[in-house]
Amino acid sequence: MKIKTTPLSKFGIDESILAHSPSETLQEHSDLTLKYFYKIIEDKNLESLIDGLIMSIDKDNFELIKTMFIDVIYLHDLGKKNPIFQARKMNNPKFKEFYNSTKSSSHSKLSSDEYLRYYKEKL
Repeated sequence: MKIKTTPLSKFGIDESILAHSPSETLQEHSDLTLKYFYKIIEDKNLESLIDGLIMSIDKDNFELIKTMFIDVIYLHDLGKKNPIFQARKMNNPKFKEFYNSTKSSSHSKLSSDEYLRYYKEKL
């Protein structure tokens, strides 16, 4: 099932963006999430089920829909690039100037907005 995922660099994410701890970058976290996803797919023999569902939705756009499906998992934390999240939640020194910002440190909505904006251009 190894489908090429969308590189995090397309969203301005580099090795300075942290995910859950100062020792885990967003790149590492996303890669690990994908690894566990593929393990579940293999262990539970889900690939044919997923492929069948996608084919029933739109067989002409199978590859795109499958990539979108996998990218939902791989890109789920894109919003952690929010500089306020990096400053407040991750104590990332690269973003210390954002610590006292009055803006939100939320990352969930930004994650979905980034994903939707990216795929809207592909549809």
